[in-house]
Amino acid sequence: MVVQTRGAGRPEEAVLDRALIVDTAYQLLRELGVEDLTMARLARELGVKTPSLYNHVASKAALLNDVRGRVVAQIDTSVFDSQPWDRALRHWAQSYVAAFATLHPSSAASIAVLPMEAEPATMRMYDRVSRNLLASGWPAQELLPILVAVESFVVGSVLDIRAPDSYMAPRGDGAEPFYRRVFDARPANRAAVSVDVGLNALIAGLSQRYADLGLHPSASRAVHDEGPAPGAPKSGSRKG
Repeated sequence: MVVQTRGAGRPEEAVLDRALIVDTAYQLLRELGVEDLTMARLARELGVKTPSLYNHVASKAALLNDVRGRVVAQIDTSVFDSQPWDRALRHWAQSYVAAFATLHPSSAASIAVLPMEAEPATMRMYDRVSRNLLASGWPAQELLPILVAVESFVVGSVLDIRAPDSYMAPRGDGAEPFYRRVFDARPANRAAVSVDVGLNALIAGLSQRYADLGLHPSASRAVHDEGPAPGAPKSGSRKG
């Protein structure tokens, strides 16, 4: 990718902005691991000199946080405003997997564990999810383990989705006949089925925990009475 240059009478200097740099880095990270994306590589892709990038981004770490925001923008949390917590959590996890699966697996794993406080869109997402789970009656002390469990499931699913199916293949010498039978019987859409199976198990376990604790949405109804969550779409609109 070569960015637009300035018009006649001006120096032949590429026109850069932060959004273009972030979008280009995101496109590269769909196929490259974080370790392979250097600022020099990004500059070559944009057709500029490396120092020019630092007029718009402070560091590679800051750039990766911006890429995380670009990915998080694809995750749908609007369903929490209209569906019960279990359906909403399932939809959020599916959307989370789909968004991070656009990245190279090692990039997805690296970006998912960046400090969240440095990326506002990620913090807003987790705040909105937390707000709605609290409103569903979940005690605050239960929620961080739930959020971490979902994120762990997401990252593991992304690694599986982006890996070649052969990575789970048994040896060809027949030494593991039972696993060979299992592997050969796998469905054609095995990765997608695995996501569904995992989410079914996760949501079933959380639903049982919810019942065991005797929880009910009315337990924290006041959370919804405080007004719309930060970043929530206005009435009549839908967040993508």
